[in-house]
Amino acid sequence: PTPTPTPTPTPTPTPTDASTMPATEVPSSAPSTAAAATTGTPTTGDKTTVPTAITGTPTTGGTTIAPAGTMSVAPAASTTTVPSPATIVTETPTGSTTATPNSGTTSPTSMTSATDAPTAMTPQPDINECAGGSPCGTGQTCSDPDTSYGSQHDFVCTCDSDVTISKTDGPATCEKDECAVGDPCGTGQKCSDPNVSPKSLKDFTCTCAADASLIAIGTAATCEADECVTGPCGMGQSCNDPDMSYGSQHDFVCTCDSDSTISKTDGPATCEKDECAAKPCGAGQTCSDPNSSPKSLKDFTCTCDQDSSIKTVGTAATCEADECATAPCGVGQSCNDPDTSYGSQNDFVCTCDSDATISKTDGPAVCEKDECAGVPNPCAQGQTCSDPNPSPKSLKDFTCTCDGNPSVKAMGTSAICEIDECVTGPCGTGQSCNDPDTSYGSQNDFVCTCDSDATISKTDGSATCEKDECAAKPCGAGQTCSDPNSSPKSLKDF
Repeated sequence: PTPTPTPTPTPTPTPTDASTMPATEVPSSAPSTAAAATTGTPTTGDKTTVPTAITGTPTTGGTTIAPAGTMSVAPAASTTTVPSPATIVTETPTGSTTATPNSGTTSPTSMTSATDAPTAMTPQPDINECAGGSPCGTGQTCSDPDTSYGSQHDFVCTCDSDVTISKTDGPATCEKDECAVGDPCGTGQKCSDPNVSPKSLKDFTCTCAADASLIAIGTAATCEADECVTGPCGMGQSCNDPDMSYGSQHDFVCTCDSDSTISKTDGPATCEKDECAAKPCGAGQTCSDPNSSPKSLKDFTCTCDQDSSIKTVGTAATCEADECATAPCGVGQSCNDPDTSYGSQNDFVCTCDSDATISKTDGPAVCEKDECAGVPNPCAQGQTCSDPNPSPKSLKDFTCTCDGNPSVKAMGTSAICEIDECVTGPCGTGQSCNDPDTSYGSQNDFVCTCDSDATISKTDGSATCEKDECAAKPCGAGQTCSDPNSSPKSLKDF
């Protein structure tokens, strides 16, 4: 067996019109290297034409393919060792292709049309994925390393603030504010992130709201809040906050200075309890509490005001109390207490001196009721109200009298009054006055009419009955003016 030579790799040739390229001449009688398939022109003489436009790869059968772009004529003395199975392919003048074995015998192996040529692919346009609206967004730079049609999703977004941060096929993460995620500091603390780069982590700062000097970096600060600072216990008590951490609230303790055994959590303690403040003795008795400690109860004393020798401890005394002794009824009324025993309270009776039929229990009676004192006044404007009998039993007896005409009055209701505005003589001499509506609500409607000319009049004021044109000195110096008719209707007659 003839050893098969190792094929030499060659680049893929570019399709070219074989008719315009020079051919490589190989003697037909010498062993030659030929391609498995060639196209070109027919052979001339004893030379075999091998086109330079050759496509394909070396075959396993030992056929050697001439590299693309090699244009030379092999000399007669130059030979190429070809294994015995190798075949040289040549073109015949008729356009058919003949495969020639290296032994020199020719046998038809395949027929290929001389018009067959490589078909070029339609070129595709380049695509820059960064073109148009940038897919990276604001603050990032987009670059597309390969804009060929078949290369997609390989654009790279790079942060303007840090060029070391980038991402392929999508926007990069240029900022990461650690304070914005999960509240790392917790309640009562303020979080700040000085560097929001995603490469700078655990650099956020937690500052205690109660004390800005307490801070921590990368974790929550340990804050303290002493609830006693505001003095919640008040005077006479001491305050203690057993746990001043921020999360511990409403646990301060107030302890009485007078008695350290009395304390209260989350508020002032009750250090004193004056039992007399609740008035346990009642009216007519004086209460005293010798020990106001909340632990000392039922030790108050009730002493009768009328007889101090009568007293009890821890309960009201049994006294006699005349409730009329303090004159609760006032002037013009008499007081009577039908039962002065201690258990009988608020039963005194006030009776009106002016009318014994009017009385009230446990308070002054209403002996007078002036109906004119009410608001609003029962009489209308421009009227005077009078109540001849202010007894609460005598109602609707008030009188309304018209101010403009006292002869006009009404009882128990407002009077219907008339006011003649001409009564005061508002028009003056030489004019007559007329008030067309003298009702109280009709004001400023009187009319003044000139006696010299009834056609001249004025409402709500004196009319102008004379107009002496000479008063304005229309003639000037050296002339005497006279106006024969001073009526305001007779003008330009001076």
